[in-house]
Amino acid sequence: MDTILKIDSLTKKYPSLFAVSQLSLSIDKGSVFGLLGPNGSGKTTTLGIILGVASATSGNFSWFGKKNSSSDRKKIGALLETPNFYSYLSAKSNLKISAKIKGIDLKDIDRVAEIVNLKDRLNDKFKTYSLGMKQRLAIASALLGNPEVLVLDEPTNGLDPQGIAEIRTVIQNISKMGVTIILASHALDEVEKVCSHVCVIKKGKSLIQGSVSDVLVGENLIEVACSEIEKLKEITTKFSGFKALKEENHYLLVTLKDSSSSIEFSKYLITNNIIISHFVKRTKSLEEFFLETTKDA
Repeated sequence: MDTILKIDSLTKKYPSLFAVSQLSLSIDKGSVFGLLGPNGSGKTTTLGIILGVASATSGNFSWFGKKNSSSDRKKIGALLETPNFYSYLSAKSNLKISAKIKGIDLKDIDRVAEIVNLKDRLNDKFKTYSLGMKQRLAIASALLGNPEVLVLDEPTNGLDPQGIAEIRTVIQNISKMGVTIILASHALDEVEKVCSHVCVIKKGKSLIQGSVSDVLVGENLIEVACSEIEKLKEITTKFSGFKALKEENHYLLVTLKDSSSSIEFSKYLITNNIIISHFVKRTKSLEEFFLETTKDA
């Protein structure tokens, strides 16, 4: 696949801390790449550097496989901060201003409004918009000119569940159009639902990266329950493939070693006279993975 963005040992140092430290990653065309980390992890700083609004202390990056240029930046739409729209103007008037600043044909306004599902509200004043609608309008502004890449920093921050769902749908629809999306967020659930790839960072360092499915694979998790929970705990810890367990609601969440299978474990429990009332193989959620990965980092 074509590489859209390549970052090599990117570092941003301030007098008292490293905001970004030796960060390297590669983003392929057509992917939805999630830069995931807690507040203060270096996500926004990283986006600022690759968009040219901040400078790196060391390291380098390249867009579209070559040195950065003003012509290449026109291929990138971005939403880094709360957009500065005029509250007393209509959404359409605000988009006209954005289009003129970018040198984009005004005919493109209807196209981007359709993408973010605001076409019926274009003539309404910005001040009448909900927070979710304002965020969708900002995404529409970033899409003017039909960029190849869309960069979003915490696009669902502060939104209610309905607003979050609307932004999620917009992102999914934009991705289907072939636009590469780079998304910085601390909202684990949203990243898991919309992203194809993820890089988990903390204190400016990459902890792990890859496709979401690859990052979450490899953990053999089993939900198991029976009427004698203490006996189940005791027998489970003696299983040769046992790795860890924790009690969750009315069942045990058992982590097996990679070499062990759920079938082997179920046979072991039956052999030891455990009457199983619940036995389900489970994939580790991104939230569980994230909390474990960043705990001691």
